Amino acid sequence: LDSGMLYPFVTNHLAPRFGAAVVQIEHRFYGPYQPIVGREATVDELLELLTPHQAMADMVRLTKHFKEELNCAQYNRSSKNYCPVITVGGSYPGFLSAMFRLVYPDFVDISYASSAPLKLYDQTADQYGYYDIVTKAAERLSPGCSGAVRDSLEEASKKILKASSIADAVQRMNVCV
Repeated sequence: LDSGMLYPFVTNHLAPRFGAAVVQIEHRFYGPYQPIVGREATVDELLELLTPHQAMADMVRLTKHFKEELNCAQYNRSSKNYCPVITVGGSYPGFLSAMFRLVYPDFVDISYASSAPLKLYDQTADQYGYYDIVTKAAERLSPGCSGAVRDSLEEASKKILKASSIADAVQRMNVCV
């Protein structure tokens, strides 16, 4: 069980009010959570293992584990020991929250997806149209912002493309890992 640093309103206000446990799951390949142990993952392995479906499968497994730890009835919604699963997320985690409810309707009771451009993440929307809107909004709120971000991304792209490996890219970009 986590401190709830990403969604403090859920952790600090809603969970205590309803007697809920809060479990925040990190996506694989973030932080210390690496499914390939002892060596660097290849691009093909990353493409295979770093998918929304894999993330949702991880969420099911971990949530089942926590429900067992809390002595919750797994699927019997009429049981007094039933613990509903409510997912919350914003942006990409919001997409995962919504998809989790759609893909696992018998497992996820409620999903809340905030600022989740669902059509972008499922690749049915024109990504450039979406990014054009985001770019215009950023530029309107902070003149020069979009150009600075574009320049930074171009520079990062050059360094990544010149790198011989992921570790080399990390070193070239002076990124903390």
